Amino acid sequence: MKKIICAALLFASVPAFAGQLSDKDAQNILSAEDTLNGFCRGWSGDKPETQEACISRDKLVAVLKNNGWCYGKKGQAGYQKTWHKCTNDSER
Repeated sequence: MKKIICAALLFASVPAFAGQLSDKDAQNILSAEDTLNGFCRGWSGDKPETQEACISRDKLVAVLKNNGWCYGKKGQAGYQKTWHKCTNDSER
């Protein structure tokens, strides 16, 4: 687990400073975010690993948002929301 979190954070730190993510970088970060989100939401809240997963996930979300990615569009229900390049009707 720690290897996944470390790899995700290491990978995410490079494009965070670049200002633009390539599509490949974004897809890799989205995949890592999805995995960490599963750990964050699926494990027991009192496990240190759960907190590490949540913190790491949140850092990846920040990288995505800082590089023009949004989660969901205005008026969508939670189950309809997906990550996408931000548009005028995106939730920010």
